[in-house]
Amino acid sequence: KISSQDISSSVSTIDFTSVFSATYKNYMVVFSQIQVASTAETQFQFKVGSTAQTSDSSGNDYNWVSQGRHINNGDSNGQQAGTTSFRIHGGFNSKSDNDVSFTMMIFNPLIARKKRVIAHGNYSNASEYLSTFTMSGLHSSTATNFDGFRFLRSAGDFYGNGTVTLYGLVS
Repeated sequence: KISSQDISSSVSTIDFTSVFSATYKNYMVVFSQIQVASTAETQFQFKVGSTAQTSDSSGNDYNWVSQGRHINNGDSNGQQAGTTSFRIHGGFNSKSDNDVSFTMMIFNPLIARKKRVIAHGNYSNASEYLSTFTMSGLHSSTATNFDGFRFLRSAGDFYGNGTVTLYGLVS
């Protein structure tokens, strides 16, 4: 375990700063039972120091694809190339709904090559309708070695009674 954050009040971002090092090659994030304050998406950005990286000199570098299944209304799929963040999951309703949980793998963020991530998780709404999702992301910049990351929302905040934990994986 490298670092853990308890989310007990409303926050707009969840930041992990200067957490990647040569000690570990790959990392796992456990995003456990975090509630959200509005209908929106959870997003991810790499960081260098305290600055979230939305692009490099060649443009927007985040490319992602996702697939989801909702128990009450079918599939929810998406993709986007050349954007400023990875979308972890699609939007779901606000405080009346339950929380979101997922695991995320971050593969070798210190190399001067393209960076890859995957995430898998679920959430349920106020009616207890379950949704599951899987996301794959590719950060296309080869120029940047990242040392941290940020979770943010496309609208609203994270709030209350959950934990985000970062683990380094021993090779």
